[in-house]
Amino acid sequence: MAKPKRKHWSEKKAEKKARRENAEANGGDDEKKEDEYDRRNHFPAAIHPGSYASQLDATDTTDKCGTATKKRYGLLLAYGGKQYSGMQMNIGVKTVEAELERALYEAGGIARCNYGMIQKIGWNRAARTDKGVHAAGQLVCAKLCIEDGKVEEFRLKVNSFLPTDIQVLEIVLVTKNFNAKNSCDRRTYEYLTPTFVFAPKAAAADSTEGGGAAAAGPWTAKTNDEFQSLEVDPAAWAKQKEFRLDASALEKLRETLAIFEGTHNFHNYTSKLPPYSPKCKRYILSFEADTPFVKNGTEWIRLRVIGQSFLLHHIRKMIGTTMDVLRGSTPASTITKAFEQTKMDLPKAPSAGLYLAK
Repeated sequence: MAKPKRKHWSEKKAEKKARRENAEANGGDDEKKEDEYDRRNHFPAAIHPGSYASQLDATDTTDKCGTATKKRYGLLLAYGGKQYSGMQMNIGVKTVEAELERALYEAGGIARCNYGMIQKIGWNRAARTDKGVHAAGQLVCAKLCIEDGKVEEFRLKVNSFLPTDIQVLEIVLVTKNFNAKNSCDRRTYEYLTPTFVFAPKAAAADSTEGGGAAAAGPWTAKTNDEFQSLEVDPAAWAKQKEFRLDASALEKLRETLAIFEGTHNFHNYTSKLPPYSPKCKRYILSFEADTPFVKNGTEWIRLRVIGQSFLLHHIRKMIGTTMDVLRGSTPASTITKAFEQTKMDLPKAPSAGLYLAK
């Protein structure tokens, strides 16, 4: 069956005008009027249930926003994600966005009529960090009411309403059409970890002998609660701190990380996505390991991955798999096999060491 021919815009305009004139002549309303709106200016009337605005008294219309004209600003953030269920506002959980929105409202940057509906102020962010993940350089963009020449004063005021683990580092005026997400062509994440997580199984077994299963097991877990409940023998912990990553192990680590570079199907490195989903195709520009350094008697190393975008648990699963390869628990070929259609269960590194760098 052939599709009906689309009407020219001039025909639609004439029909709309005729309906309006007919409705006015009969003293009624245009039946299609409610269905015809400019989507650029249409926003849901409901307040986001994950916003603190949903807890306000609906009858209270007190507006803390001044008379300043609303302009688009970029906010550079840093936060510790341990206490939050990710960056993006969500119902029933504590999020970084909800805390930031509330602080901006209390500081007078968001009008009462827009509080709880961040889409009305053109809100967008450069990246969405997962639960427990931190950020040293997150960028949020929104239209705010800030008096001219008082941007720094406003920033300090916003920080006074924020928890101590979230801070606005800088606020700058951006162009009218600037979008933090679309203007970002790459994201850089870093993972800071002690090098003993890469110790071969034999060395790890020797260092944790007598330390219990908690000390001897692989350094991966589903939740932070598992780590908070671990009891590690002090002698075993002291032995772990003595571990140092030698030159050959460091070279193997760098070679293993390089396998992830390029475009691959990362369906096994995320959750709830089928192998054939186009969303699983991601491009990793580089994945590198810095030179290890010693802090308080423990050797640490920083892993740095740069990519266009990342999936849920993507980076943590790549690092968790790399840990298993270095420990000798699985061959390096596991990484490339995971790019294939076959479903695999891969380990996930803790979120504690992961942060969005820029």
